[in-house]
Amino acid sequence: MNQNQTNIPAAIGAIINGGYFVGIIKVADKEFGVVMAGAAGEVGGRWNGTLESVEGAKSVNDGMRNTEAMVAADSKLAERVRALEIGGHRDWYIPSKDELEMAYRQFKPTTDENWQGHGANSSSVPAGAEYSDDSPAQTPVPALRVDEADALLHSWYWSSTQHEALAHFAWLQYFGGGYQDSNLKSAAGRVRAFRRFEI
Repeated sequence: MNQNQTNIPAAIGAIINGGYFVGIIKVADKEFGVVMAGAAGEVGGRWNGTLESVEGAKSVNDGMRNTEAMVAADSKLAERVRALEIGGHRDWYIPSKDELEMAYRQFKPTTDENWQGHGANSSSVPAGAEYSDDSPAQTPVPALRVDEADALLHSWYWSSTQHEALAHFAWLQYFGGGYQDSNLKSAAGRVRAFRRFEI
């Protein structure tokens, strides 16, 4: 860690900096605490109105960089997220593929079995292994369980990570069983806003 531990809350799911503490992500040589907004940070729409490549939006761990590239490419979804003000914070962005995976691992809303072969995450600290049938389990955070106020929907969410080989697709995470896949960027979906702080 770059600074002392006082910047890190005691537990995953703690309310901090405008949302729920998700965990730690490594971006290049820096570590960041990741925060997910509650239901106030839920935004729907298409990843982008065009299927053209967005060259700056291919990072698996830097959602802020991806989102800024999406804004520059005229993504209305990214613009809406960047315009949010929640808990006095205005630095919200669309999570990268690995940040979004962390949210599933920590805040899985259901008791559904997980998809095998999904979930490996080398960017999280510690690194995340592939899911098993029963791990991760349903989140212990009451407000994030299915049908509760801030729960992620039993559906899929966009990440800000464009598919590395297929420019007209972007990565998503399904919050029923953790399935990770990609979809056409012109498809209507939803995002949950994230922010981060350096530690």
